[in-house]
Amino acid sequence: MRNVMRFALVVLCGFAGGLAAPDPVVAQDCALCKKCSDCDRSDYGAEACDFKGEDEGGKGCCQMIGNACNPTQSLNVPGADLRLARGDHEQTLVARLEDDVFAGFALGIPAAAAQNDPASGRLTLTVTEVWAADGYSRIERVSDVRGVAETPLGTVWITSGSEILAVDPSDPSGAGDVMIAEGEGDGPGELESAHSMAITPDGHVAVHDLGRDAIEIYSAAGEPLQRIQLPFSVTWTKGFAVLASGDFALSGGVPWIQAGVHHFSAAGEHLGSWAEAAQVEDWQARVVGTGGSLHALPDGSLLYSNSAPHAVVRYEIPPADDGEPAGRIVSEMPDLLEAPGDAVLVKGVNEEGVPYTSFAPGYPQSHAVFGLGDGRVLNVIRRQGEDGDRETLWQLFEPRPESSDAATHALVAERIVDVSYRLWFLCDNGDILASRSDALWVDTVVRLRLTVEP
Repeated sequence: MRNVMRFALVVLCGFAGGLAAPDPVVAQDCALCKKCSDCDRSDYGAEACDFKGEDEGGKGCCQMIGNACNPTQSLNVPGADLRLARGDHEQTLVARLEDDVFAGFALGIPAAAAQNDPASGRLTLTVTEVWAADGYSRIERVSDVRGVAETPLGTVWITSGSEILAVDPSDPSGAGDVMIAEGEGDGPGELESAHSMAITPDGHVAVHDLGRDAIEIYSAAGEPLQRIQLPFSVTWTKGFAVLASGDFALSGGVPWIQAGVHHFSAAGEHLGSWAEAAQVEDWQARVVGTGGSLHALPDGSLLYSNSAPHAVVRYEIPPADDGEPAGRIVSEMPDLLEAPGDAVLVKGVNEEGVPYTSFAPGYPQSHAVFGLGDGRVLNVIRRQGEDGDRETLWQLFEPRPESSDAATHALVAERIVDVSYRLWFLCDNGDILASRSDALWVDTVVRLRLTVEP
């Protein structure tokens, strides 16, 4: 690593996820450096590789400063070996040189500030299943899981269409499992198309009924209490939360509203909408691509994770009729997730010559966000892995000591889990209720336990 410190800052940090460092690339003489991948890792920050041509993206990537090879733009660096280091006002990529040593060109970032900032990957995040209820026996009465929540009584409620099943995790036999709602109808507590659930400040269970554009309220014991009718439909719903005030928040698309988060009073009155809608040409694509996951915090604020591109925001909700919510960026990584744009629409002509439009909502996206203890924020992304299978990327953020710039948190751990979990609910003890599907699309509800270690 000749002259590496002349051009780069070096960050020492642990490598989250326990992944092994990749094999080093083959060293190349300067005269043989014909493409970016010829840059040898040992020459980062030195002058041995001075390729000045253009890669497929149209930029020279080996040369950066003083004919030095730039590790963070070299095409042979896997994404798992790139991290973000943040200074006082900007952030930069750093790349693994060896083991736990990362380096990247400073580009105006004060080296001391960047070195003292929490470095990405310095903590290890482990995800473990500690309880499961499979769809072949325990929860065979519900098919497509649409929502999961834990009540104050300790029961786990599972929604699927017009059904709600209450499971007692303490009883492995399932003898105490009961149906709270079963079959469509207009009677008290009956549902058309339940989507997701949340717990109200007074311990009741709120179920968003997408088919009826209403919120059904039950006691923790399963007694129907109230149906709150909403004034309009929020479609392609990606988030539902009950605020500390008792108000509701839904995230998704509304054709005539250019926003992704919609605020309703405890009585169902629309109080306002905010968060930018998807930037697309077709209004149908905007409705499909708008919105993201939500999590209400005890202090009355609301976490919002835009589905794509990556952006986690914390909103301070003012009293009614007292202005717009104030948003602070928790983290923003626009290059991590590409906005799908109009590609969420699939248009064609069927065999009979009739035009049709279908939807492709399975693009890589932030799927869940939770506020953990000590100000930490967990964000989980569902995407397709390098092997073609679906996976989840878990990101843990911690508050920065002094957040004078745009983002208030720093990435301190991340983990790729080769299970495409759908995350539904954060339990009081920090566990997460989720579901996973097998090859036959049979759902199993699981309880996940997070362990964070140095």
